[in-house]
Amino acid sequence: MNYIGSKIRLASFIKDEIVKVVGSDMSQKTFCDIFAGTAVIARAFKKDVKKIISND
Repeated sequence: MNYIGSKIRLASFIKDEIVKVVGSDMSQKTFCDIFAGTAVIARAFKKDVKKIISND
């Protein structure tokens, strides 16, 4: 569900910027989505990281 404030359009940009900082191998990393909302960003990282922590 999209709503005003959804980060769906920013998901690829956010992921690219995080990869620039932490590297492309995130298989042993934990991703924390602290303003999760509908968890669009967390879902973008789901296949790439070991664990996801989500909070809204």
